[in-house]
Amino acid sequence: MKALVTYNATTAATTAAGRLEFDGQIVFPGQVTVAANAGRGNTVDWSCAFDNVLESLSDLSEIGGGDYDLVKDSDNAGWTFRFYPGQLGEDRTATVVFSFAFDNLARAQYERRASQRVTGVLVGGPGKEAEREVSSATASGWTQSNHVEAFVNASNFKTDAARVRAGGRLIYEQRLVEWVSFEVSQTMALRYGRDYGLGDLVTREVFGLSDSVLIDEVTVGVDQNGVETIGLGVVTL
Repeated sequence: MKALVTYNATTAATTAAGRLEFDGQIVFPGQVTVAANAGRGNTVDWSCAFDNVLESLSDLSEIGGGDYDLVKDSDNAGWTFRFYPGQLGEDRTATVVFSFAFDNLARAQYERRASQRVTGVLVGGPGKEAEREVSSATASGWTQSNHVEAFVNASNFKTDAARVRAGGRLIYEQRLVEWVSFEVSQTMALRYGRDYGLGDLVTREVFGLSDSVLIDEVTVGVDQNGVETIGLGVVTL
């Protein structure tokens, strides 16, 4: 993660370091620095040439063993990119419970997407016809009875590990998604920014579910009367 930021958003993002110019006008004002690498997180083979940096960081955080943030420097002169092993926030599952029974939920929405699910991927590497190198990747829990196949062209990936990673990325993008988002009501006992925040683990009791979830999205709105609404997007770990 730190390498992605270093060579795309800091003063080290130069053509000499491998970045392509955009009409020769790319300028980095030095407002972003990267915290020293402590060697934490998982070791993964990650291919992301020409991808959007933020989207690639978000995808990488799913398997990288941690989360990330841009932290405002104390002198307000810039930002520091930091890695957080495990999760960005804290485990608050014992103290923060969202439930209609506690009157701290305003509304909730459930979404389930399975129509495009892929469980097995063939990945084509270098070569042609019978000489082409081919790798395969399967989803967790794959069986012959739930096999849904797709093909990925990865002719520029020379190693089996890189090709398997490309296949795994498609499996992740097309995975079965069960998503619950909800708006919370601010109460005296439970307030955003004081009792919970982005990256925290909390308890969710809704749609017959009672489980621990990670807050990975927060939206804040204020209406014309000054009433504040907090929307949370959560994922099950």
